[in-house]
Formats: sequence, C-alpha cells, structure tokens
Amino acid sequence: MKNSQGVLTRAEYVWCWLRSRKVSVIALALLLLLLVPQSSNSQFIPSPCCALLSAGLSSVTNAISNVVGHALNTIGLSLSSIESFQRSIVWPRDLIDEARAFVGSVRGTFNQVRDIGQISVASATLPIPQRFENRLLSGDAGPCRRKVHRSWIDSVGIFDSIPRRPQHVRCLCGLHRQ
Repeated sequence: MKNSQGVLTRAEYVWCWLRSRKVSVIALALLLLLLVPQSSNSQFIPSPCCALLSAGLSSVTNAISNVVGHALNTIGLSLSSIESFQRSIVWPRDLIDEARAFVGSVRGTFNQVRDIGQISVASATLPIPQRFENRLLSGDAGPCRRKVHRSWIDSVGIFDSIPRRPQHVRCLCGLHRQ
C-alpha cells in the first residue's frame, strides 16, 4: 500500500511494525488484560446475592431477638433478682460493716488485756524478796511448789525466831517448819 510516490503512510508503517513484533504485542495485550481491574457490583446497583444475604441476616436477627432474646431477658431478670436477694438478705452490707466494727472493738479489748498482762509487777527491791518474787512470777509452778516454803522462811526468818508467837499463828502464816 504504497501511494503513488512509493512512501508508506503512517498507518501502514505502524501495521508493519506490529506484524514484525507479533509475540511482543500479544504478550503486552495479555499483560494489560490481566492488570486492568475487573468490573464489580456497586452499592448503587445491588446484585441479587446482596438481597439474599440481607434477607438471611434479617431472619437471623429476628430469631435472636424473638426466641433467644426473650430467654436471655428472663435469665438476666432472674440473675438480677438473685443478686438483689443476696445483697439484701444473705450478705447485707450494713450487717457486715457492723460485724467488722464489732470484731475491731473485740480486737482492741484483747489488745488492752494483753498490754495489761505485760505490765511489770515486780516491786521487790531487796535481794531475798526479789528472788522470791522472781520465783513466783516465773510462770513455772514446779520450782514454786518445792522452794517457795523455804524461800519464804528465809525471807521472813525474823518472825520464825520470835518465840512468843503460838504455833497455830505461825502455821497460818506459813512459818512452820516441817
């Protein structure tokens, strides 16, 4: 298709060039077809599958609301009434606070009694009465049973040496010798 002067027109030149590179042109066309995005349905023109999906979701929602929702509401009311019962009858807050206050006051009383028990009552100042007092306050009854009589006599020995006291008075005071 050469014109009268033997020069190719522009369209003829492009056609010849495309025919000489057939494989490259086909590969380029396939690549463009794969890269061009496919058309999809939009929200303006819904497809029939969207209507089916919407109907299915609405039926599930109605089933949950009507059948399961009523049962769940009943369970929720039961749980709230049980909680209210427990809060007012089983574990009343004011009675628990009252019991805590009572335990605190009893604990304070016992602490005071314990503190009284720790007060030192040792009043003896002389060595023999101090030993006697230490034996009495030791908390061990064994040595007291065996040794108190002797230590008492030792500590108040001057009364034992007074002959004018009758024996029965000396026995009442614990001054008699066995």
